[in-house]
Amino acid sequence: MAVFVLRRLIGMFLVLIAVSFITYLIFVKIPGGDPAQRIAGKLATAQNIEDIRKKLGLDQPFYVQYYDMMRSIFERKLVS
Repeated sequence: MAVFVLRRLIGMFLVLIAVSFITYLIFVKIPGGDPAQRIAGKLATAQNIEDIRKKLGLDQPFYVQYYDMMRSIFERKLVS
């Protein structure tokens, strides 16, 4: 019985990770275009766009951005 529960918990954890990863892809990577460019607007300079990209962590690799998102979600939940 304990093995069954352990397997179910591990499976649940893996499904939650997969769902969070797919959700991240849908909201951040799939819409296309540079998010910093969309935030800055059409009249923004290259320096403004670069500042926004750095502030939001968009200059980091994909896996670092995902990790930062997950960390911020759990930090907010644990503190509240």
